[in-house]
Amino acid sequence: MPRKKSYPVLINDLLRINVASILNQAKPNEIMLISWSENDEVIASLKYYKSIQGCDYVYFYYCYKGDSFSCQIGLTYTTSNLGIGKIPFFVCPVTLAKCRRLYLFQGRLVSRNAIRFCLYESQTWSKTIRRLYNTFGEDFLLDELYDQIYQPYFKKTYRAKPTQLLLKISQKIAILEHRNQDEVLKDILDER
Repeated sequence: MPRKKSYPVLINDLLRINVASILNQAKPNEIMLISWSENDEVIASLKYYKSIQGCDYVYFYYCYKGDSFSCQIGLTYTTSNLGIGKIPFFVCPVTLAKCRRLYLFQGRLVSRNAIRFCLYESQTWSKTIRRLYNTFGEDFLLDELYDQIYQPYFKKTYRAKPTQLLLKISQKIAILEHRNQDEVLKDILDER
């Protein structure tokens, strides 16, 4: 008799919300919108509203399989280990634990610990794939970096200086190719 197939929930496939991005964009008492898209087609959207009256809460409004939901998720802050400022956290509505990200799973916004039997994509790889990734992973990463540079509307320079994004990418390429960053930048900018 064959074994039952187990298809675990992959964390990489779930829609996620990061607390830092929410708080950086949120304006007090104003409804904001987040949307996720694939191939320029919106697959999901979420409205949120941050209240600053007494205690901090974020109110989320979203649709899941035709039903509309709203939930209130608390915010808590922890002092930074450097003593500079405070670090924000969501309070998971299921586990009541502090978390930096919430995932949309079966119509609820929950932390990773609330989802049972979930795995990251790399945890489902076989030994052969892991060996191949360890051997050729740098080449795949290098191709992805070059693809990012040669996208149709990628801005390489601004006012005759390389953009910050190009500097970051060229630094990663220089590390992977064991070259100097100036040489990589010169090669990229001379190809125009």
